[in-house]
Amino acid sequence: MAKPHGEGAIWACGLVSLICVLVFFGSLSASEGPSFIVLTLAAIFGFLAYRAWLNSKIREYQLFLMTSSSEAQAYVTRDREEVFRLRSKIEEGMAAS
Repeated sequence: MAKPHGEGAIWACGLVSLICVLVFFGSLSASEGPSFIVLTLAAIFGFLAYRAWLNSKIREYQLFLMTSSSEAQAYVTRDREEVFRLRSKIEEGMAAS
């Protein structure tokens, strides 16, 4: 079973963002007023956590060959372009014959 990459970055950036938000709301009641630098840091780390979450998804592309009797899985890869190149080569070979 494949595990997504970037889980550590998701948790680390998310935790830092949460801490920054809590510090911001804690500074609202302080006499010096809220620190918008902390809120900006929370937004930056929140965005980094979101980007790490998007990049952690595993995508697999599958190419199936259809036969008259059944459907057989022919190829699985994470490279989208590789599947499209292989598909076009198979289609070109079938059309040439």
